Amino acid sequence: MTAYAGQRITASEVNNLGISSVRKSGNQSVSSSTVLVNDTQLFVPLAASTAYGFNIFVFYTGAATGTGDIKMAWSLPSGATMTYQWLIDNLSNATQMGQGNGGVLFCGSNGAVVQAASMQGSILTSTTVGNLQLQWAQDTSNATATVVQAGSILNVWFS
Repeated sequence: MTAYAGQRITASEVNNLGISSVRKSGNQSVSSSTVLVNDTQLFVPLAASTAYGFNIFVFYTGAATGTGDIKMAWSLPSGATMTYQWLIDNLSNATQMGQGNGGVLFCGSNGAVVQAASMQGSILTSTTVGNLQLQWAQDTSNATATVVQAGSILNVWFS
């Protein structure tokens, strides 16, 4: 679609832009488990044979430094490939950056202090449809829950 000055844009045209955004409306917690679970809200359906861009902002809390923490990964449709860059706050109020291709990302927690992690990148699906879904768990099993907070957000668009 090409929009011109003064042109009226319809709801159908906006829907065809292919932008999906989901915002987590409630907290989700995991305790005493290092087994990755699907996030109950941070997922979007992907079409077959399509290129996408995405970003995510994950806000979380957990046990004291080094005792629970969080690990995150992605579930993708069969045959899809993903490349991303990540940025996290570390516990000394500095930042850490890196690149990934769908592996597991580990982040520290700091008790009730909300920590943040963000990722942005691209996805190329093959001939299979399915969901892009955040998965996460505690990095080290701990009775104090690791919590992905309400307000975390996932955005996906056609690339």
